Formats: sequence, C-alpha cells, structure tokens
Amino acid sequence: MQTFIRSTLLIASIGGGFMGCVSALNYFFAFSSWTIGGAIVNGLALTVFIYTLYAGLQFSKSASNTKQLSRAFLLQVPWLSSPILMYKIGTGISLAFMYSSHGGNYFFSLGANYSMAIFSDRPWGIGVNLAAIGFLVLIKLYKK
Repeated sequence: MQTFIRSTLLIASIGGGFMGCVSALNYFFAFSSWTIGGAIVNGLALTVFIYTLYAGLQFSKSASNTKQLSRAFLLQVPWLSSPILMYKIGTGISLAFMYSSHGGNYFFSLGANYSMAIFSDRPWGIGVNLAAIGFLVLIKLYKK
C-alpha cells in the first residue's frame, strides 16, 4: 500500500506540476497576447506549479520530505471567487465543488488547471478541491 500511495503522490505532484508549468509558460511564448494582468496571473500560476514540481522532486529523493508536498497541495484546496479575485488551481487531478451567488458548480480535470483573475466580473463564491484534500489524506496515511 505504501508504494501505491507514494506513486500516486509522485505522479500528481511531478506530473501535474510539469504539465502546469508547460501550460502557464505557453502564455509567455505568445508575445502578441501579453497583458500586465495576464502576466501577473500566469506568473503566479507558474510559481505554484514550479513549487509543486519542486515538492514532488524533494519527496522522490526522500520519503520523509512530506512537508513541502503538504504545502503544495494546501495551495490547491481553496476555490475562491469574487469580483476582486478569482483563484482555482490543481495538479494531477482536480475534483472541485463551488457554491456561488449563481448557484452550485463543479469542475473535474486531469493534468493541471488553473483559473485566476483580478478585478473581473466573477460572482461571489467559495469552493473546495476534493482531490487536493484526498492527496493530503494520502500524505497522512503514508506517514503512518
């Protein structure tokens, strides 16, 4: 069971972090569509994805390095939406549920995904990425 949990966490962190880096870097290679807001949002997403990739690599070197991995998955738990800030990010697998002023919403994804916005017309809402919570539970099970 330990090998299965470790492999799952490595795939979600290293694989998802790498896919996220590629996805966020894609914005920076399209020079004609750059905006200040887009560069900030994609730069923040890239930072989270690089951190997740780093945490997974640290975990691959030593099975006791779960602190960084826990932090990386904690960054993926909230799904926040407001007219001021929108934040949703996930690596590996995402299964997120949200309740907003427009009603309930869900999101499922494999690989990496992110949605961030500053000063947009998003509704007020709050949600949670259940897959990230599941990864945190797997980390706790692995440490036992």
